[in-house]
Amino acid sequence: MNISSFEQQLENNVLKARQGDINAFNKLVAVTTSTVDSIALAITKDRDATQDVSQQVFLKAWQDLAKLKNNHSFLPWIRQITRHTAINFLRDNKSHIVFNEERLQACLETLSTQQHIQEINLLKSEQRDIVHALISNLPDESREIVILFYREAQDSKAVATLLGLSDSNVRKRLQRARELLKEQVLARYGQILLSSAPVSIISLTSLTTSTTASAASAASAAGSKLLSGSVGKVSLIFSGAFIGGLAALLANIMNTHCVASLCRDNKTKNSIKQSGKLNSLGIIICTLVMAIGYTYTEGWFMPAIAYLLLAIFLSLGQYNVHQALFSKNAKFGVKSHVIGLAGLVLGLLSGAAGLYYGLENSGRLVRLF
Repeated sequence: MNISSFEQQLENNVLKARQGDINAFNKLVAVTTSTVDSIALAITKDRDATQDVSQQVFLKAWQDLAKLKNNHSFLPWIRQITRHTAINFLRDNKSHIVFNEERLQACLETLSTQQHIQEINLLKSEQRDIVHALISNLPDESREIVILFYREAQDSKAVATLLGLSDSNVRKRLQRARELLKEQVLARYGQILLSSAPVSIISLTSLTTSTTASAASAASAAGSKLLSGSVGKVSLIFSGAFIGGLAALLANIMNTHCVASLCRDNKTKNSIKQSGKLNSLGIIICTLVMAIGYTYTEGWFMPAIAYLLLAIFLSLGQYNVHQALFSKNAKFGVKSHVIGLAGLVLGLLSGAAGLYYGLENSGRLVRLF
């Protein structure tokens, strides 16, 4: 079901429910339970309390549905009720569960020493406690999105619709939450996790693995933050920026060779080759800047600057090539100049569109650095 049909069906059910249709209200409960539970769990940090809060929320929603001014405002309305209800629940129930740091450490130590297959069930229970503790330490807005994201089959667009946010905003918050989780795991429990059984590593990795960031950003960011030395360099070398740079470099070399082969004058041919070398140097520099930008920053500025430099290098190179050709070779006329210029412009525009698409998909457009 696409987003527009989802919203239309939601409004229809709201209208019917306001007229007393209990079946329509049950449908509203079915499509919003995940959202309500996720928000309640993010605030109470307790699974049992979450169930109590959810029941109160839907009871209150049914009783106050007539007060809803606009049918299309149902989602933000139910989210607001959930937050207020969860906060009031915490205030009225002082005995809610608070995860103990010593218990968490004991669970981790148990994970590192478990060797017997008959203890797998206990191991999985302790994994859930650890993951619950790590998520509990996230900021409120990040905690809501992380919980709802994994309950909605890792669909960022569905989460965006349910929370009233943009898809890029959801992806950006998910990326930050994953980074916070990784930092928590490595800074506080790194040695224990590295020595623990494979099952624990799989459990925590499945929570923090990126599913929406771009290939270049994910590979280089993970390499720079989790590893050091040669392993980090390998991630950088095989990132998307280097692959694209290598393709541009090969294309420039082939283009230079083809153009130079058409020149009969040695001076012109040498000038073309020299311009090609400068273009290659520019491509290498811009590729390095692009890769560093994707590795050490989270915004659009560095990748955009790298592409701007590349555009300048290629434009200057194209100008030098045409100047050399027109001054010594009459057969290269205005038509060739126009074709070359059109090719350059189309190439730069398509490259800029690709850059924008990549930045948008990785959530980088919302940050400068």
